[in-house]
Amino acid sequence: MAPKAKGSLISVDFTGVSSSGGAPIPPGDYAVKVMDVSNEISASKGNPYLKWELEVISPECKGRKLWHNTVLTPAALWNLRKTLEALGMEIPDSSYDLNIRELINGVMGVTVEHEEYQGKMKAKVADVFALEDEVDEDDEEEVAPPPPPTPPAAKKSKKAAPPPPPVEEDEDDEDDEDEDEEEVAPPPPPAKKAKKAAAPPPPVEEDEDDEEEAEPAPAPKRGKKK
Repeated sequence: MAPKAKGSLISVDFTGVSSSGGAPIPPGDYAVKVMDVSNEISASKGNPYLKWELEVISPECKGRKLWHNTVLTPAALWNLRKTLEALGMEIPDSSYDLNIRELINGVMGVTVEHEEYQGKMKAKVADVFALEDEVDEDDEEEVAPPPPPTPPAAKKSKKAAPPPPPVEEDEDDEDDEDEDEEEVAPPPPPAKKAKKAAAPPPPVEEDEDDEEEAEPAPAPKRGKKK
């Protein structure tokens, strides 16, 4: 709004006005909103073109203005098609009636570069892109945190988990096998027990009797011959 003058006093609204003045917007990618589109004719070549008034809606440089031109000659219509597609429109491969008033308030992304014009540097819209895709990628990068290190809880859980028990099953199996072997193959009786268990042969009384019986009787004494 233009300042209001009354006598020696004027009313000026500095809301959103930066002291940097005409310093160009720094190079980079920005989200912009279409504020106005007008149908113009080039003074130098007489070519028709659309003049786009854009406003930066990114936090950095928010409210700053940019201008973008799309020439309507057949050789330059690719720039208009790319701009419309960046706004999310589907453009057919045929004749198309475009209502430029419907483009206002559209949102897209732009890449800003600097170029020299009449001895001064100014910001130029070097490229346009679909803002939705770019924002989604940025959001995914911001939202997806780096993988955290192993939390202490995980370590505690490892400590809390009891160590694997000794292979009791194997030991049991070995014990079972030993028991089976003991049951199947009983140990032989000790030799000492076997000797003790065998009764000693009885004295050969019959043999002594036989010896007594078999012992020849003493020969009769022969008398001396007289």
